[in-house]
Amino acid sequence: MQKKTANIGHEEPLLAERPVMYRSYVMNRLDKIVYRIDGDIIYFVAFWDVRRDPTTLASEVK
Repeated sequence: MQKKTANIGHEEPLLAERPVMYRSYVMNRLDKIVYRIDGDIIYFVAFWDVRRDPTTLASEVK
């Protein structure tokens, strides 16, 4: 992602209680990217198949 579009994703509600804000972007109907931004660096933390149980996302993201 380019810096100007890094905030295009929405805050990930399943990770909203974390001290760091995680954002997610649905790429297509089945896949979502979960990421966080730290200054000028974007960390991709999960490529998520949305057909999976959503509660496991919070346990898999460290």
